[in-house]
Amino acid sequence: MLIRLSEVLDTSVNALLGETNEPINESVSVEEISRKLELLTVQFAEHNEKHRKKTRITLVVLLIITLFFALQSAIAVCFACISVDVSTTVQITETTGDPSIGIIGGADGPTAILIATTGFPWFEVFLLFICLTAVAFLIVGICKTKRKK
Repeated sequence: MLIRLSEVLDTSVNALLGETNEPINESVSVEEISRKLELLTVQFAEHNEKHRKKTRITLVVLLIITLFFALQSAIAVCFACISVDVSTTVQITETTGDPSIGIIGGADGPTAILIATTGFPWFEVFLLFICLTAVAFLIVGICKTKRKK
């Protein structure tokens, strides 16, 4: 194919292979051309293999980090769903304008406390969704970079 291409372009095969320093030699043998092409093919395959391995390692590391965040979000969602609302167990004697601040009576007089209420953890659910989506894409990427036999 290189020989036909060099004839069409009216140049030498060496010039097509990037060897412009050598004088144009019309007596290049087919064996020499095939040897050079084999060397280029081997170098290209080695470069692709190194790039594939780096990409796969990067994807695995990102998968581990994403799984960590997904697990953390799932635990936060689970604990938020099963936690008890402590504001119902505290007897409030006086309230202020802010519903999250209550005043309870103590032995030394009224004390202002922050009343903890549990709400649905929307941010954690959103983060969990994003993490699970990223996990799916990373698994697909890892499968795509698997070496074909």
